[in-house]
Amino acid sequence: MNTKMIMKILVLCICNMCLFQKLHAQLSDSLPSVQLNEVTIVSKQSLGERMKKPLSNVDEYLNRLPNVQMIRRGAYAWEPFVNGLSMERSDITIDGMHIFGACTDKMDPVTSYVELMNLKKIRVSNGQMGSAYGPTLAGTMNLELQQPNFGEKKMKGISFAGYETNNRQKIVGSGIDYTSPKAAILANITFRNASDYHAGGGKQIAHSQFTKYNASIYGRFKWDDQHQLQFNWIYDHADHVGYPALPMDVKLARAMIFSAGYISYHPWKGIHQWQTKLYYNDVKHIMDDIDRSNLDMHMTMPGWTHTAGFISQIMHIEGVHHWNIQANGYFNQSLAEMIMYSDSSGGNNMFMLMWPGVNIYNMDVFVQDSLLLNKNWYISFSGGITAQHQQVYDSRGFSELRIFYPNAKKSQMRWLKRGNITFNDVHEDWQIALNAGYGERAPSISEAYGIYLFNSFDKYDYIGNPFLKNERSINLFLNAQYRTKRLSFEWQMGLQKIKNYIIGLMDTTLTPMSKYAAGVRVYHQLPHATIWNSSASANVYITDEWIWNLSLSFSRGTSKAIGNLPFQQPLSYTSGISFFKNGYQVDLTAIGANRLRYFNKQYGETPVPAYIILNLSGSKEFHLQQHRCVLKLGIENILDRRYTTFANWDRIPQMGRNIFFNLIYYYSD
Repeated sequence: MNTKMIMKILVLCICNMCLFQKLHAQLSDSLPSVQLNEVTIVSKQSLGERMKKPLSNVDEYLNRLPNVQMIRRGAYAWEPFVNGLSMERSDITIDGMHIFGACTDKMDPVTSYVELMNLKKIRVSNGQMGSAYGPTLAGTMNLELQQPNFGEKKMKGISFAGYETNNRQKIVGSGIDYTSPKAAILANITFRNASDYHAGGGKQIAHSQFTKYNASIYGRFKWDDQHQLQFNWIYDHADHVGYPALPMDVKLARAMIFSAGYISYHPWKGIHQWQTKLYYNDVKHIMDDIDRSNLDMHMTMPGWTHTAGFISQIMHIEGVHHWNIQANGYFNQSLAEMIMYSDSSGGNNMFMLMWPGVNIYNMDVFVQDSLLLNKNWYISFSGGITAQHQQVYDSRGFSELRIFYPNAKKSQMRWLKRGNITFNDVHEDWQIALNAGYGERAPSISEAYGIYLFNSFDKYDYIGNPFLKNERSINLFLNAQYRTKRLSFEWQMGLQKIKNYIIGLMDTTLTPMSKYAAGVRVYHQLPHATIWNSSASANVYITDEWIWNLSLSFSRGTSKAIGNLPFQQPLSYTSGISFFKNGYQVDLTAIGANRLRYFNKQYGETPVPAYIILNLSGSKEFHLQQHRCVLKLGIENILDRRYTTFANWDRIPQMGRNIFFNLIYYYSD
């Protein structure tokens, strides 16, 4: 019995269970009261409460954040940019665990391997402020997993179903939550299936379908109040995923994520908590173009990554000092192949390694001290150092690399340093924080070792460069908040100066391999690049029932060598009004952006006109005996506008009018 059939059986079995749980932690928009340079999405409310689209996926949720932009190659697995910088320049982890996608085209970012049901919190930090788990330039994104709670012995449950008319997406899932004084277990499953979507005006966007299964189990056990064991397991499987902006689709994207940890409270005098976790994850990704017509020949590109690591952290409180000392390390192995099939009978197939088999041994130490000066002022200092050893282990891949770099070595050692200082002034109604940091990051596997990676956006083949230096960044972030009973306002500004900025530059001495490539670009480094971004948001509580909200965001990146940096967000905005009363909720929202004025033609960018779309949704909470239900209906892109954004790869249009239906049922014994 294959994996797909097993997952279908699990979905059907669990969805027909009569006991379902209330999900412990879903994602709402509350912000922390102290760490101002972070956006924290905390699960204080149940799934469906105060969310315009409860059964949205992680991509849609992240796209709401002002300092996160999602690059879209289709309807699935969008690539997160933090503060206007690409995924390589951010540290994206799941519960601190490093996970590496296995796709050379970035079609499987870390965020694609989880569902909202898996998560308790998403923490997005700017610059070096949240760099506890490793090097970063733009910032960090840590997707914190659900943890069941200890308590009285009981069983809770949730079941949900959804449907979207535009791409006929079907969403179904459920979960169970068992609690007791000494043991707690949480299990859930989510299934999504969508056909091709239609852009505004009704045109079908071919190759935009997807199917996804996600299952997870979390457990906690304790033998007293001081010692705990915990584990989590996630299986995520997507198949037949179309990418209309790319020349290939995805036959399979699969991840298995496992961790086991130990927590001890007050293990020694002055030590508040010590926790250690071991983890392992395995990712497999297969691209192919078997469903594409009018091709001279077909190809497949499988990739694999395997990562094993540990995290050990000690929290120490002494007087006005709050120490956090952490060590983490991992071993990663990445390999990607390309097989081009002959179009003639008896002909020879072509084989090459796109990632030439790379091992990475990474060890990191991080220290942070938060110093409380008085009831209003505190300062936080942090710093870390990473030792990273890179090794090309596959002899075939090393031979390919030496065609371009005869003096390349099989291995090299890199040292990556980072530091940060944050000043916080906290008052009852307002808060302000100033954050300054320095960070370095090593080139990614594609940037250092990639061989003939075709970029369908600018139509160039890319070749890595093992002689690249570490990128270095100095960043400054300012954040201010003001809150009263009827008004909340937040403003943020960030400035980043990057030295040795890595980007592909044209090399006319090389011949492209891809038939449709305009040429070859080799990764080189610009002396400097500058990124500036700003965002603001406000909520006005007109009455107890009416709330008006507004958010604005903008980013601009430049370098003297090439002009505008690619994928910079024009002024974008969201404005909406919400009504709450007697279990009813109605939301009317306008989402739009100014035209894209600053773009780079050299890297495939074209102008994008301004747009605005309207969304409307409504929900009702009601009870069936002692059980609670939430029904949500909505219309996205009411006027069926045809539009695209700066973040749409190859300027594929966005989804047109879409009516969605979400039903969530809670049970508690």
